[in-house]
Amino acid sequence: FGYSLYAALALFLLVGLLLPFWRLRRARLKRLRTFERQLPDALDMIVRSLRAGHPVSVAIGLVGRELSDPVGTEFGIAYDEVTFGAQLETAVARMAERVGFEGLQLLSVALSIQSKTGGNLTEILSNLSQVLRSRMILRMKVRSLASEGKMSAIMMSIFPVAMFLILQ
Repeated sequence: FGYSLYAALALFLLVGLLLPFWRLRRARLKRLRTFERQLPDALDMIVRSLRAGHPVSVAIGLVGRELSDPVGTEFGIAYDEVTFGAQLETAVARMAERVGFEGLQLLSVALSIQSKTGGNLTEILSNLSQVLRSRMILRMKVRSLASEGKMSAIMMSIFPVAMFLILQ
């Protein structure tokens, strides 16, 4: 294209190195958003299964079979770990580590505390589901208000230039 070798090399490095990281970051954020939307439904499914009399590991296996990716896949992996002899708390903690979503950290802590001290797991999980839903709704409201402010700022920045061009 008539560019110097150094400019072409810099462009190649910029595109060749930064573009894959950017794509991976976008894919990870998309997966986390999907996980955030699906996790309250998964917790509700676990609660319903527990109320029906199933053990926790079977409820997690049900979530792994019934829900789509990414929640179904991750819960399926956790169920496989429990089936192969891992403790439930350990499997959920590993899942939280793999995914990196703070809602799973809360689930891991809730299961760990409940297994050590006892208590009503269905109530704990249903409360956690409500908390995660309300956090998601609040995050969407904040995002909406922020985008409204950004659009107002853009319009107010463009308006003087547009008026100048119209008057000319």
